[in-house]
Amino acid sequence: MGKKIRFFVVVAFVSGVCVYGLGQEVKYNPTTSSIVCGQLILSDDFEDGNATGWIDGNVHARANWTVENGKFKLTIQPGPYIAIWRFRGVFNWTDYCYSADFKRVSGTEHIFYVRYSSSTGYVITVSPSVVAVAKWVNGVSVAGPYFYSYFTQDGVTYRITIEAEGNTIRCRIGNDLIFTYADVTNPPIREGRIGIGGVGTSGGTAQYVFDNIEVRCASGGNCQLAPSPEPIVLVHGWSSEPSVWNTMKNWLRQDGFSYIWPIQLEKCGVPGERNFEVNAQILANRIQDSINAMPSDVRDGINIINIIAHSMGGLVSRRYIEGALAWPGHHYTDPWTHRPVRNLLMLGTPNSGVGYNRTTNLAASVLFCRSGPGADEMKENRMKDFNFKYHPSGPKIFSTTFRAAYGTAGTILFSPNYRCMGGLGAFIKGRPNDGLVSKASAVGITDYDILFPTQVASDSYCHRDYPTAPDLYSGWIRPILTGQLSNLAESKNNFAVDTTDTVGAPVALDICNSLFEGNSRTDTLQVEPCLAFGLLVACSDSNLHITLESPTGAIYDSTFIAPDTSSWYFRDSLGSQGFFINAPDSGHWLLHLNGQDITQSPATYCVMLTVDNSVSLNASLSEDYPLPGSPVFVSATLMDNGSPITAANVTVVPILEETDTLPVLSLYDDGLHYDSSAGDGLYGNAFIQQASDSGVVTFYLTATGSTASVGMFRRETTLSCYITFDDCAAKPGDANSSSNHTLADIISTVNYIFNKPGFPSCPSNSNLCWLSDLLCRGDWNGSGTVTLSDVIQGVNYIFNKPGGPWNPIPSGPCCLPVP
Repeated sequence: MGKKIRFFVVVAFVSGVCVYGLGQEVKYNPTTSSIVCGQLILSDDFEDGNATGWIDGNVHARANWTVENGKFKLTIQPGPYIAIWRFRGVFNWTDYCYSADFKRVSGTEHIFYVRYSSSTGYVITVSPSVVAVAKWVNGVSVAGPYFYSYFTQDGVTYRITIEAEGNTIRCRIGNDLIFTYADVTNPPIREGRIGIGGVGTSGGTAQYVFDNIEVRCASGGNCQLAPSPEPIVLVHGWSSEPSVWNTMKNWLRQDGFSYIWPIQLEKCGVPGERNFEVNAQILANRIQDSINAMPSDVRDGINIINIIAHSMGGLVSRRYIEGALAWPGHHYTDPWTHRPVRNLLMLGTPNSGVGYNRTTNLAASVLFCRSGPGADEMKENRMKDFNFKYHPSGPKIFSTTFRAAYGTAGTILFSPNYRCMGGLGAFIKGRPNDGLVSKASAVGITDYDILFPTQVASDSYCHRDYPTAPDLYSGWIRPILTGQLSNLAESKNNFAVDTTDTVGAPVALDICNSLFEGNSRTDTLQVEPCLAFGLLVACSDSNLHITLESPTGAIYDSTFIAPDTSSWYFRDSLGSQGFFINAPDSGHWLLHLNGQDITQSPATYCVMLTVDNSVSLNASLSEDYPLPGSPVFVSATLMDNGSPITAANVTVVPILEETDTLPVLSLYDDGLHYDSSAGDGLYGNAFIQQASDSGVVTFYLTATGSTASVGMFRRETTLSCYITFDDCAAKPGDANSSSNHTLADIISTVNYIFNKPGFPSCPSNSNLCWLSDLLCRGDWNGSGTVTLSDVIQGVNYIFNKPGGPWNPIPSGPCCLPVP
C-alpha cells in the first residue's frame, strides 16, 4: 500500500497457547490460505482523504464517520446499544478474500460483513477477548453467533482476512486461523458485498479505525470489479418521466453503485427553447443539487460523473457536456459547464435527428407533447443546426467517451411490430430502427467518435425497451461502468454508416388536411401494383375514425383482421392508426374519415402511404453544411428491380427555415445537370442559394413516372442542409496556425495586442497577420476582442493552471476541435 510500517507485539494466552497479535501491516498471502485469491477487485487506503463509495447501512445521530490521516474512523457517542456500519462492493460477488487493517481505540466490537445485501449476510465481530460469526437473514440472526477466543488490545492495529468460499467462511487475524465456519442451514448465502462497522454502548465513546481494505477474487468466483463511486445520472427522454429508470436503478443498486440520480426534465421542452438549452441548464442545476446533498466527506471527492440517457435525454446531455462553448461570450464559469462527464451512454438517442415527414411529424407532436417545442428540435433538419453548433471542442469534450446503443426491432416495414412505436416503422421510413430512431441516427454524427456495442443483440430493442433491457445492461452498461472493457466488444463509428442504414422506404404519398367537428371526408389513394402496402394516419385529435375501401368495394374498419392474419387494422398505444394490407388490389382506394367524435375543430390529420414493390428512390445532397451562396447538388436515383428508371418527373421544393418556400427545382437524367450520364436513373441539379440565405433548408422531393412492372408510381422523400456563415477553418487560440497551442501562440497574441512590427506574411499584410489573419485565433475567451485577458487564459491553459478549465472558446470560423 506504500504506507508507513507499524510495529507492535502483543502477547496473550488463549487456551494455554501463546498468540501474537501483529501490529505490523500484514498483507494477505494466498499461500497461507486454503483458497487462492488473486485479482484485486477493490482497494481503499483512504489516502485521498475521502471514503467515496462506502454506503451507509445504518445511521444514527450519535455516530460519525470521518477520514483522518489516511484512515477511516467511526466514532459513536455514549448511549444505548447501536450497531453502525457501511458497505461497499458488488451485489453478486461470490467467492472472495476480504482483508482490512483494524484498530480499536475504544469501545467493544468491530464489525465485518461478507456477502452482505439487504440486511442479509455473514457478520463477524471482534471484541477484546472473542471473535464471533453469525448468519443474518433480513435483519434476524438465523445461525449463531458462534464464539472463538482471541484477545485484541485497544490501540493496536491488526489485520483481518475473511475468506468466503462456497458455504464456508474462514477468518484469520494476522496469520492465525481463528475459525472455519461451514454454513449447513438452507440456503447458504451465496453472494454479496463487504461491510465494516462498530458497536456503541453506554460505557463511553467508541472509536474504531479501518485502513488498507482489499478484496481479491477467489479462483472460480464471480467477482466483477467494484463499481466506480462516481455518481450515475439517469436522464429520461421526450414525454417521459424519471420512473422509466426504476428497473435500471435496482440493477445499479444491486451492483453496488452508491449514488444514482434520476433527473426530472421539462419533458415537453420549454416554449421558445432551441437546442435543448433550457433543459440542459435544468440538468446541470439538478446534478449540482444532488452533489450538494451528499455527505461532505463524499462530496469533496466527486469530480466527475457518468450519464445514462434515453432518447432526447442524450441530446440534452450532449448540450450539458458542451455547455455554452459554441456561443461567443459564454464561458466555463456558467453553472452548467463545470461538471465533467466520464461516459455518456446514449440509448436510442437521435443524434442525427428523427426522419420525420409531414405525417410522422404530426404524429410525433401528438404522441409526445401537445405543448412546448414538440418534436421539432429532433427533426433531421433541426439537428443539423444543433450538430453544427455543438461539435466537440476543448478538454471537457475530449474527456468524455460518447457511446450509443441502437435497436432494430422496428426495421421490417411490412411486418408491423405492435411493441414498437410507430406501428409500421414508418417514422423511420424503412431504415434499421427501433420504431422511432434509426441506427444511422443513433451512431452517426459528424465530429463525434461514438462507440457502440457489437456483441449485445440489438434486434429485440424497441425505442421504449432500452431502460429495462437486461442484456443491454449486463452486456454493455455494467462493463463500462465497472471498467471491464476488456470483455466488451465495441466499434467506433467514424461516421461511416453503411448506406443500407440510410435508404428510405418507398413512400408513395404524404399529405395533410383538416377536418371540422361533425364532418366527414374521403381521400383517394392511388395504390400501385405491390406485394403489400401500409397506411399510417396521424391526427391531432385521437377521436378520428377511419375506414378503408378497396377498388372492389371491400370495407376495412377498426375491427378488421384477415382470416389468415396477413392483413389488419392497427392502432398503437400512442394514438396513430392505420392498415397493413397484404396482396392488395391496385387502383383507387378510398380513405373515409369520420369526425363525428372529434373535439378539436378543425383537427389536422396527415396520411402516409408506403408500398412494397420493386421501385426504389434514394436521394442525397452534396453538402450538409454549405456556405451561403455556394451550390448544393441534389441527386436522386430511381431504380426498378435494379434497372434504371428513365423519363421520370423529379421535382424538389426547397423551404428555408420551414416558412420561406424557394423556387422549385427540377432534376434531370440527361448527363448535363451534375447527374453523371444520361439514361442511368440518376437525376440531378444544382440548388443555387442566395448569398443572404442562412439556416436550415428542407428539400421535399417528389418523383413520378411509369415502369413496365409497376405502371404509374409516385415516391416522396425529404432532405435537409444547414447554411451557415461559420466555416470552421481554424482552432481558437492557435494564433500562429501551427495546429498546436504553445507559447509561440501567446507571443503572437501579445505582439498583436501591442501592434508590434515584424509581423509574418499573410494576405491582409497588416498587424492581423500576428493572428494568421483571423481575429478569433487570438480570442481565447470568445469575447469578440483580443486583450490581455486572452493572454492570461492562454498561459493558464498551456501550463495547466488550477481554477480552469482554460481552454479556448470556439467563435466564428475558429471552431475546429481542440484536443
